[in-house]
Amino acid sequence: MNSTRNFFITLLTILFLAGCEQTDHYLPSGLTQSQQAVLSDSLQKLDSLILQKRAIKFSESLKYARIAVAIAKKLNTHDAFAKSYIMFGNVYYSSKMDSGFYFYNKALLLIDSFQLAKERGKVLYDLGMLYTAANNYKKSISLLDSALVCSGSIRDFATISNSLNSLGNIYLDIGESMKARKMYDSAFVIAKSESLYLQMGTALGNLAKFESDPKKSLELDKRAISCLQKSNGSNEPVASVLINMGNRFSNPDSAIYYFNHALQLVTEENDPLIVIGANNSMAYSYLDKGDVENAEKCIDHALSISINTNNPDWQSTVYDTYSDIMERKGNLSQALKYEKKSIEAMEIANKQSALKQVRLLDAVLDLKNMETIIKDEKNEIEHANAHLRNKNQWIIIIILFLFVLSGIFMFLIQKKRIQLQHQQIESAKKIIDAEENEKARIGKDFHDLTGQKFSSFTGYLENIEFPDDHSKSTILSLVQDLKETVREMSHRMNRLWLERFTLERSIRGLCNDIVKMTHLDLEYQAPDEYPAIPKETKIHIFRIIQELLSNAVKHAPGSKVVLDVSFSTDYLILTYNDDGPGFSEEKDNNGVGLSNLFERIKLLNGRIELNTTPGFGTYYSIKIPLA
Repeated sequence: MNSTRNFFITLLTILFLAGCEQTDHYLPSGLTQSQQAVLSDSLQKLDSLILQKRAIKFSESLKYARIAVAIAKKLNTHDAFAKSYIMFGNVYYSSKMDSGFYFYNKALLLIDSFQLAKERGKVLYDLGMLYTAANNYKKSISLLDSALVCSGSIRDFATISNSLNSLGNIYLDIGESMKARKMYDSAFVIAKSESLYLQMGTALGNLAKFESDPKKSLELDKRAISCLQKSNGSNEPVASVLINMGNRFSNPDSAIYYFNHALQLVTEENDPLIVIGANNSMAYSYLDKGDVENAEKCIDHALSISINTNNPDWQSTVYDTYSDIMERKGNLSQALKYEKKSIEAMEIANKQSALKQVRLLDAVLDLKNMETIIKDEKNEIEHANAHLRNKNQWIIIIILFLFVLSGIFMFLIQKKRIQLQHQQIESAKKIIDAEENEKARIGKDFHDLTGQKFSSFTGYLENIEFPDDHSKSTILSLVQDLKETVREMSHRMNRLWLERFTLERSIRGLCNDIVKMTHLDLEYQAPDEYPAIPKETKIHIFRIIQELLSNAVKHAPGSKVVLDVSFSTDYLILTYNDDGPGFSEEKDNNGVGLSNLFERIKLLNGRIELNTTPGFGTYYSIKIPLA
């Protein structure tokens, strides 16, 4: 049975290992919850700083992104690493689109691998904006639509509203104003329902562009500014709305007021593009007033910033404005000079835009090629795994078949063994029953024969004259004791008589008789009270003790014998010990008496321990269940 159990355990182990799959996980960071909260908050702040600085201070933004990676390593979570990759994408968003594309896709791969649904919509939004900057509107619309779906599934309303505003900008650029307005309206409704003031202000500012009535447009712009001022961010969105308000005013003084107001909210260092735009628009307002000098000051300032920030797109616009100022001054040669510079700057801007698109396209193609290679390798691995799984399945089937076969074989062997044991037990019972019957017959004959003889002998003694009455009385008393002893012995040979008495009385009487008749040095130890013992068990225990003491009388007559009977909760414990000659277990353990002793213990489901060596006595320890 042990071999069957071990085989079954081995099989289960094989099946378990065959079904296991290895997965890679980041190790726990070992940080406390408060430490994790502080580091997560730091990541959020770094993200905000990068979004503010990426257009004007690339090296500083890159430093923030590297700090974010260091924090992600400390947090050691998939979410933190995904956010750090997104930050790197944001850093390279304007300057190196291919690098930005690489990091966004790296973040997306991590997000998809570990089902980080919270970040997926944001990355799709960032990728959509990247394609928008590269003028790939078709791909951008597809990504922004996907961002809407992902963000909607987790109720990320900020990303939903941002995506709708961005889709509105794209549709407005490609001339689909109805779709654009619908996107802005949806963005405002969602942002308003969730009190997202930045998104509300952005949507209202965009909706103001569709109003032909200046008053309504101005009202929408003011509402947009009010919402933007409630949001926790930079002043750039407010300044952008103020510039749009100024551009819609035909009164140059009103326009100049809003442009100046916008410039008060931003600095050249933090928002150079806003400063360029405000000064360029304000230059035209001064031209409308006929103030060429201030117009030239504004455009000089704008040109200086556009050159310092290496922005050929704005340089082209500013040079074109400069050409208009020179024309207003009547300096046509200078006007022509700046117009040429405007065209040259536009060509550079177009080349840079084209280069960005080419680099982005290369990055996309590289990624697709890599995905194709990975897909092919994955297919090969899956094919190999399928072959291995098929092989493992056959191995498992064969093992199961062998297991079932061996189980059936072992069941049959066990069944045969049980049948044999049952036959042996039945045979032993028959032999023991025959022995008990024979003992009962001998005991009865012995009782009848000795009873008559003792009666005749007693009558004979009573008719004999003795020298004195005391001698006669003593002899008659001894004969009577002998008669009673023989009578008890004959009774103990009959199981019917044994069943009438308690086990303690039967054992004690046996011990007393043997001591009287053989003068054996016997020490008998037993409790005062015996628990309830079944009749069959009581007979077998008595016969076992009888056999032990008979062997002591026969083989160790001059030795010290100790017989001890005790009880535990469920067992009778019998120990026998003598200091007689002992015997060899291998040579002298085949006698009928000992065989019967072992058979009786087996019938009782008991256990026996025999320890004997020639010249060193004999020791038995027998444990028999009472139930």
